[in-house]
Amino acid sequence: MSQEKNTVRVHIFDTEYPIHAEEDPDYIQKIAAYVDRRMREIPGSTATRSLASVAILTAVTIADELHKEREGRDEQEKSLSRLDDKIKALIQRVDQVLDHPASQVSYHKE
Repeated sequence: MSQEKNTVRVHIFDTEYPIHAEEDPDYIQKIAAYVDRRMREIPGSTATRSLASVAILTAVTIADELHKEREGRDEQEKSLSRLDDKIKALIQRVDQVLDHPASQVSYHKE
């Protein structure tokens, strides 16, 4: 059973838009505020550029942020995978030592 869709009125770059979504209205407002803020950060956005130009530049900027976040997450996952491989190899080595303790060199100080 799907959630009920809400209609939330948001203001982005001095224009009101109705957004139909299943997400919480506060979340939608938060996202809209972010988009509005990013649009206003585009150099010359209020005087010298069309709304379409500002929207496209903002979309490219946000897409760049998303892409960099995903790349960072992918690198973290690769690092975790390498660490997991090292842990597995260490566990195997410990298991070998425990299975055949007589064949291992002892480093006890006396």
